[in-house]
Amino acid sequence: MLGHTFLAITVTDLGFWVIISTLYEGLVCAYISERYDLASATIAHGLANLAYQLDLSNRLNK
Repeated sequence: MLGHTFLAITVTDLGFWVIISTLYEGLVCAYISERYDLASATIAHGLANLAYQLDLSNRLNK
Protein backbone atom coordinates (compact mmCIF):
# COMPACT_ATOMS: atom_id res chain seq x y z
CA MET A 1 0.00 0.00 0.00
CA LEU A 2 2.86 2.38 0.74
CA GLY A 3 4.21 2.03 -2.80
CA HIS A 4 0.76 2.79 -4.21
CA THR A 5 0.53 5.87 -1.99
CA PHE A 6 3.85 7.17 -3.29
CA LEU A 7 2.81 6.57 -6.91
CA ALA A 8 -0.61 8.09 -6.36
CA ILE A 9 0.92 11.29 -5.05
CA THR A 10 3.87 11.66 -7.43
CA VAL A 11 2.81 10.15 -10.75
CA THR A 12 -0.84 11.05 -11.23
CA ASP A 13 -3.27 13.74 -10.22
CA LEU A 14 -5.79 11.05 -9.21
CA GLY A 15 -4.14 10.53 -5.78
CA PHE A 16 -7.10 9.81 -3.51
CA TRP A 17 -8.94 7.68 -6.06
CA VAL A 18 -5.88 5.51 -6.71
CA ILE A 19 -5.70 4.78 -2.97
CA ILE A 20 -9.43 3.96 -2.79
CA SER A 21 -9.32 1.66 -5.83
CA THR A 22 -6.19 -0.06 -4.50
CA LEU A 23 -7.89 -0.65 -1.16
CA TYR A 24 -10.98 -2.04 -2.88
CA GLU A 25 -8.89 -4.27 -5.14
CA GLY A 26 -6.93 -5.54 -2.15
CA LEU A 27 -10.10 -6.45 -0.28
CA VAL A 28 -11.55 -8.23 -3.31
CA CYS A 29 -8.31 -10.16 -3.92
CA ALA A 30 -8.11 -11.12 -0.23
CA TYR A 31 -11.67 -12.42 -0.37
CA ILE A 32 -10.95 -14.41 -3.54
CA SER A 33 -7.76 -15.80 -2.01
CA GLU A 34 -9.57 -16.94 1.13
CA ARG A 35 -12.57 -18.33 -0.72
CA TYR A 36 -10.75 -20.02 -3.61
CA ASP A 37 -6.95 -19.93 -3.79
CA LEU A 38 -3.96 -17.72 -4.42
CA ALA A 39 -3.87 -18.41 -8.15
CA SER A 40 -7.42 -17.08 -8.55
CA ALA A 41 -6.54 -13.95 -6.56
CA THR A 42 -3.45 -13.43 -8.72
CA ILE A 43 -5.53 -13.67 -11.89
CA ALA A 44 -8.08 -11.21 -10.47
CA HIS A 45 -5.27 -8.80 -9.56
CA GLY A 46 -3.80 -9.03 -13.06
CA LEU A 47 -7.17 -8.46 -14.70
CA ALA A 48 -7.84 -5.46 -12.46
CA ASN A 49 -4.49 -3.94 -13.42
CA LEU A 50 -5.22 -4.59 -17.09
CA ALA A 51 -8.58 -2.85 -16.73
CA TYR A 52 -6.88 0.15 -15.07
CA GLN A 53 -4.31 0.35 -17.86
CA LEU A 54 -6.89 0.11 -20.63
CA ASP A 55 -9.09 2.74 -19.00
CA LEU A 56 -6.20 5.14 -18.46
CA SER A 57 -4.87 4.67 -21.97
CA ASN A 58 -8.33 5.33 -23.42
CA ARG A 59 -8.67 8.50 -21.35
CA LEU A 60 -5.25 9.76 -22.38
CA ASN A 61 -5.86 9.13 -26.09
CA LYS A 62 -9.06 11.19 -26.23
